[in-house]
Amino acid sequence: MQAIKRVLVVSLLLLSVPLLLVGCQKGESDTTKIEATLIEATLKESIAAYNESDFEKCLTYVADLSEEKKTKLMGLLPGLRATTGRVTLERIENIDIGGSIAKADVTGTAQGETLTVTVRFMKQDGIWKVITEGML
Repeated sequence: MQAIKRVLVVSLLLLSVPLLLVGCQKGESDTTKIEATLIEATLKESIAAYNESDFEKCLTYVADLSEEKKTKLMGLLPGLRATTGRVTLERIENIDIGGSIAKADVTGTAQGETLTVTVRFMKQDGIWKVITEGML
């Protein structure tokens, strides 16, 4: 059961954590600060969509989402949401932006279990999205 919870929390974070970058460090460029703000806003929106069971909106934050993958995830997300309950974003650390790719350590809590995972992001059509390739 512990392994299932871990898979569910990781899957959730990977799907609903598409944008991050909270708290820019001193010396970062204005561009990085802007990207951080955009990522933070999208991250909050994606988690809110997941918590509200708005899976169509949640999946708009997944990079390179084919129709086949979308159909598969739309079948899985309702059960995942029923199992995890509400998810809370705890913190984002070790943010690294390189052009249109970013990664960060994201900590979230579901069902009282807190887990930190490294999440990769890609900026597509002006929006930061979660890269799920190799993770699902």
